[in-house]
Amino acid sequence: MALGKLSSTLITMLAEAAGSDAAALTQRILPMLSPLHVPQKQRGGRSRLNPDGQPFRVCGRGEQGVSLLLDAFWYIDTPRLRLEHAREALFSWAHACNAAPLKAAYSDLLARLMYAPGCSVEDFEHGLLLLDIDPTLDALGFLMDVHGLLPMDAYTVAEGWLAQLVSGEREAQRLLRELYAAHYSVHSLGYTHSSQGLRAKLVVHRPAHAPQRCPDIFGGAPPELALFLAELKSLQAQYEHDTFLTLELDVCAQRLHALSLEVAPAQSPAPWLALLNAHSACAEPIIPLEWQHSPQAHARRIGMCQSLCSPQLTPMITYAPAGLAAPQQISRAQILERIHLAIHALLERQSAQGCWDDYRLPFGSASFWTTAFVALTLRRARPYMHDDHDAAARGARWLEQMKSCEVGWGLGPYAAPDTHTSALVLRLFDDLDHPVSCQERAWLARMWSPDGGFRSSDGPLHWADVHPCVTALAWPALTPSQASQREEELHEYLARFARTDGKWQGYWWRTHHFSSYHHICLLADLGCQDEFPMAEEVALPGAHATSFETAWALGVAVLAGHRMEQVEHLLHELLGRQQVDGSWPGGRDLRITEPGCARPWEHARGQLMQDHCCMSTASALWVLLDLIGQL
Repeated sequence: MALGKLSSTLITMLAEAAGSDAAALTQRILPMLSPLHVPQKQRGGRSRLNPDGQPFRVCGRGEQGVSLLLDAFWYIDTPRLRLEHAREALFSWAHACNAAPLKAAYSDLLARLMYAPGCSVEDFEHGLLLLDIDPTLDALGFLMDVHGLLPMDAYTVAEGWLAQLVSGEREAQRLLRELYAAHYSVHSLGYTHSSQGLRAKLVVHRPAHAPQRCPDIFGGAPPELALFLAELKSLQAQYEHDTFLTLELDVCAQRLHALSLEVAPAQSPAPWLALLNAHSACAEPIIPLEWQHSPQAHARRIGMCQSLCSPQLTPMITYAPAGLAAPQQISRAQILERIHLAIHALLERQSAQGCWDDYRLPFGSASFWTTAFVALTLRRARPYMHDDHDAAARGARWLEQMKSCEVGWGLGPYAAPDTHTSALVLRLFDDLDHPVSCQERAWLARMWSPDGGFRSSDGPLHWADVHPCVTALAWPALTPSQASQREEELHEYLARFARTDGKWQGYWWRTHHFSSYHHICLLADLGCQDEFPMAEEVALPGAHATSFETAWALGVAVLAGHRMEQVEHLLHELLGRQQVDGSWPGGRDLRITEPGCARPWEHARGQLMQDHCCMSTASALWVLLDLIGQL
């Protein structure tokens, strides 16, 4: 599904709903959604405005019209550069709408954010500035998406911001204390300029698992809103949802103007829509109407707005295109399409120098590990690449040029050499017929334990132990001569670490799936897969599985020959997580296990690190390549 086509359709619908010029609106908005005019070296960002990566939402408020919330220039990889482009677009819109006060409001709010402890623009990888656009140009606004800040830092910024807008610091403190006590966190701050004047917004968020409590914002909820809240509470006990509360402040009058309460359903929005329509005084509460029953759009938020000057509730519904939801019937052609999208997403994220950068570790990024793994994945994907890209070769050249250790490679430029990164690099070099020195081969062989299995590194403590997740990945990097000399010790290792259920535990990963997958590959190469059967439970991901975990669980199910029903279930789950730009969202799967921890699968100790989609996307692509090869 092409994002450009979705964008054009969306803009046309917006223009028709607002009675404005579709061509003029398209000319202004489309460059903010399409990466065509941005140099390749700047691309690679993605939007987190919606769960599936869509960079826009349509917000309808009953008969009051429709607006577009836009994550402008979402496709630019560098947060600072993305912010600069979005700011220029905002200022251009402000000039066209005669909304000069927005410039000062933006500068003031950005300055407050940057004064937060340890905060910088680079911390906002998800995109800091969102544009709120009325197609008729009657209203223009922006939101600063600040939920990436530490909770108390976000409250500190909001307190200073509120104090200058409402009647004194005490009122600001009272409001924020109420919100904090009701388990809300500050999500975004913003301003809107319209014919009605300048309004400021404070958006707070409460996750589904938090206790449900209504904050005392107005000194007691207005009667109409109180009735809606009472009926809403009965639904809250049955259906999982996040809650968003928006306070609108009249900047000129320096007082609260309106309160909006929205829910983001985790399942079907039907029960919430029924409640909404029951309380709606509008004949047609959903705008644009074409999206009401469209399979190409999802209701992201559903709620009501209560103005202090009117007892009438205004229905609110926020829609976004459905994006890359998993198809009901999955065909080989559809899997091929997803493979091509994933390849494109990884190519877009390669830097001009040739590397892929991912993870933020205590000592820097894991760019060596990520580059080697992504490049090796793309080598496997060669039969499905439209053009003859040299992405993997560029990655290999970068790894050679940036080598920071005398022998071996660490996770990144500032890390000591480790076995799993070094082995991945050697596997990549071998696949490319790239020369490898004898010293590198000898260093990897030295990391083999006489008792069988690869040690992760030279220490300290249990980091120098033999680890299954390292051994299975590193074994293919040995030369045939080195491997033949160690086959007997390898079988001793397998007998020592094998479990009756077939799991192969991971020392450096949150779950066993990555390690189990690569052991299946190892056993298949040795021709002894039948000696170590793997129960179907091994391929079951956890209750809150990440994309990374789901991908490798699917890989286990495919290679181990598990039931087709299980494979189809995992495939459906994996495809349903793919973002509109072809990537998969990252998760906290890599564990920097504490050196004193010997068996983290029993008692985990260490910090979980999140990848920023490169590792998860390459993992999903790796496994889909296995699957398509069997169809």
